[in-house]
Amino acid sequence: MLKKLYATDQTRLFFILKGGIVGLVSGIVVSIFRLAIEKMTAYIQELYLITVAIFLRL
Repeated sequence: MLKKLYATDQTRLFFILKGGIVGLVSGIVVSIFRLAIEKMTAYIQELYLITVAIFLRL
């Protein structure tokens, strides 16, 4: 009986740790994705301003 309870506790601990690792990795991936979107938005805005400035000179 005690061995079964101990095995169950180890299984729960394993899945809790596994869920924490998955959550951590997912958070890092989402943060990198959002950072890339932010940087690309700034790049597109600068490119737009440069393009507008070039066409206004013509």
